[in-house]
Amino acid sequence: AGTSWHAARIAQFFFEYICKIPTFVHLASEFRYMPFFKDENSSYIFISQSGETADTLEALKLVNAHGQHSIALTNVASSSMVREAQG
Repeated sequence: AGTSWHAARIAQFFFEYICKIPTFVHLASEFRYMPFFKDENSSYIFISQSGETADTLEALKLVNAHGQHSIALTNVASSSMVREAQG
């Protein structure tokens, strides 16, 4: 989770500073246990090198179960996360 989390923090800087889009970064292992507040105007980006990280995959399934837009960012095109995400 360390490398992906650091990449997400860098992306947060660019989304907020350049695009002016409020961005929140969470560790998947903690995200699943936090209250989920559905927001129709949000997209969720899941970052995993393998696309098979268990905590990240479960967080992705949680977001999908709430009907939210999900995007997988991984280096394995045939991974579970790619198949599960909407983009």
